[in-house]
Amino acid sequence: MNLTVYMSTNNEFLQAAKKLAKKNLPVVPIKERDKKPWYKSEWPAKATTDVATLETLWNQYPNLNLGVKLGPGSIIDIECDSDEAEKEYQALWHGSSPRVPTYRGSRGCHYLFRWREGFPDRTVIHCGEIEVRLGNGGGAQSVLPPSIHPSGKQYQWIVGLDECEPGDLPDYVVSKLLAKYGQSATVPMVATEPVENDLLPPVEGRLTAYTKYLAKCPGSKAGQNASSYVFGLAVSGVWGFALPIDLATEALYGWGQRDDCQDQAGNHYPWSWNEIAHKVNDASRATYTGKPGDRLSDTLEVLGERVESVIKPADVVPDYYAKSLEPTAVKRKRRAWSIADLASLPTPEWQIDGIFTQESMVVLWGPSGLSAAAES
Repeated sequence: MNLTVYMSTNNEFLQAAKKLAKKNLPVVPIKERDKKPWYKSEWPAKATTDVATLETLWNQYPNLNLGVKLGPGSIIDIECDSDEAEKEYQALWHGSSPRVPTYRGSRGCHYLFRWREGFPDRTVIHCGEIEVRLGNGGGAQSVLPPSIHPSGKQYQWIVGLDECEPGDLPDYVVSKLLAKYGQSATVPMVATEPVENDLLPPVEGRLTAYTKYLAKCPGSKAGQNASSYVFGLAVSGVWGFALPIDLATEALYGWGQRDDCQDQAGNHYPWSWNEIAHKVNDASRATYTGKPGDRLSDTLEVLGERVESVIKPADVVPDYYAKSLEPTAVKRKRRAWSIADLASLPTPEWQIDGIFTQESMVVLWGPSGLSAAAES
């Protein structure tokens, strides 16, 4: 039996993907009406410029969105998702920004530049209100037109890749961006130095520990005291892991983009940079009843010159979730009592002799309808 395979030639998603591939820009298939890669954790390795692979995929799944893998050998995406960010972007160029490939996403404009060295080894950094999507140190991608946003809005080119090439970022612009790195024009970052002493690992190890800790904490759910929960995570970063504010903010912002941060209907509802920055700044001013770094394990493993922390199993999920707690109500560390400690305790004062002491909590129970009372 002869089998004829009909290949579509007018799918706008496929045509856009092929144009990217011809410019040697690695294409990332994106889920339909979504921003997440079609492939899971292996998506960076599966980004491709092979036209035959793209044709096979989009002819099988014609409604897939598309993105571009960022990083070395590809491009940098400068995202301005607010009016303030757009003003800061124009100010980088003294009001005369270059003509580069530009598209409008769901909230603002994206400007595409050739990748270059000189930025931190991070996938995404925030420079004031501007988000610079680098792809350094891991996988990062940006969704491109004609993809459709989860809201139903379609991404639109303002200046297409067929009209001009990605621009070059000059040194003076990079310097201006880095001068704003870790700052927010809307929420000024408090300038604090990391807490350092001989009992704490280096700040790199503390950041690694906090990132691992966040990875084990579930996402927030709107309507279930999500604000208090995220505030608790911020307290853990600034105090429990003794991190400077900029690093705690960046790590917590990354956690706030995860899929299980949801609204009441169960839809993806990520936290904005400014929301996270507010939480971390508030946490830095909170009264902490423990000691800085007390969420780090007492056991530290030395790996070359780098010390990383092992997370305590008991600290996987903070106590704050689903509770409304004041900043002073941060969890205290458990204390192990020795026999000598117990022997030195003062003689108890009994509320009811031999049954329970004064200033203690008891639960009285019995058959339904039976009342109970205690008199001193």
